Amino acid sequence: MNTDIKIFPLDFEQAFRYVKDQLQDGHTLARELLMHLDFKKGAFFSLLHPSADRTKIYEFRAGGILAVNPLEAVFFQGKIYPGRKKAHSVHQLALYLKNKLHSGQCCFFEDLVHRKSDPVQGDLTKIF
Repeated sequence: MNTDIKIFPLDFEQAFRYVKDQLQDGHTLARELLMHLDFKKGAFFSLLHPSADRTKIYEFRAGGILAVNPLEAVFFQGKIYPGRKKAHSVHQLALYLKNKLHSGQCCFFEDLVHRKSDPVQGDLTKIF
């Protein structure tokens, strides 16, 4: 795991309010999690690079906690467009979870820009 990543505890009520709102709008699994998990037995935290703007840590819907990657040339269907590299921290998150979670524990995280029709993000089974 990137050693620059730090853990920042989140206020339970603010984080739980956001998570509850997200799960209430979900499908069967999300609703079941909301009904059957005792969230008060757990905690919420964020894994962040030290450069993150922690004043925005509770602006869950807005984002913008990290600086935007610079524009660069992106090649798509034989043409060049200006674009930004997408940050990929999936492997760091998977490694963190592998090292920290004990049997019977769980976590909730989301990808706000991922849609069902998007291709799957790599094969995480290689990490576990």
